[in-house]
Amino acid sequence: MNKKKISIALYRLNDASLQVKAEHIIESLTNNVHFTTPTLTLAEVRTALQQFTVALAKAKERAKLDVVIKNEKREQLLNLLKTLALYVQLEGENNETALASSGFTLHKTPQPVGILAKPKNFTVSAIHPGAIKASISTVYGAKAYLYEYRIKGETTWQGINDTRTTMLFSNLTKGAEYEFRVVGIGVHPERVYSDVLASIVL
Repeated sequence: MNKKKISIALYRLNDASLQVKAEHIIESLTNNVHFTTPTLTLAEVRTALQQFTVALAKAKERAKLDVVIKNEKREQLLNLLKTLALYVQLEGENNETALASSGFTLHKTPQPVGILAKPKNFTVSAIHPGAIKASISTVYGAKAYLYEYRIKGETTWQGINDTRTTMLFSNLTKGAEYEFRVVGIGVHPERVYSDVLASIVL
């Protein structure tokens, strides 16, 4: 069973979002039956939030001292919220309902992707002498893509690994017809290739 976890990365929030999130957490934990013995009082967190709100308003004029004070108050609030988050995580154990009721954001549980889908919207086009450009839509779950090509009539494919959804094949034989295909590469070993497309090199 995957352990349910809440996110404590609140430092990524901008000032306005942090205000809203902190207020939501305080309201969510007030009289919450799942969390009755916090390691610090919600009043402490609310006071820190009020001080941050006041400092943020003063810092709008961008005076250097006001900005410094605002940043200090932000850091104080973040530290209190982190302490609160650790308490919620410990007290909530693996109870998803309890953790979700705290106001903190739950980490999404990664889902296995399985066999990747066949690449869609695969196109190839001759863009200038000796070069072919290939393009596909993003394949969900793909860590990279294997682009393969060969001169039409040959049996052996040549491959290029890349993380991008576009590939430029260069130094191809001018006037020759090439075949192309692509496949997404993920955790599952089975691979589903695109259709094979052909193009004559300029």
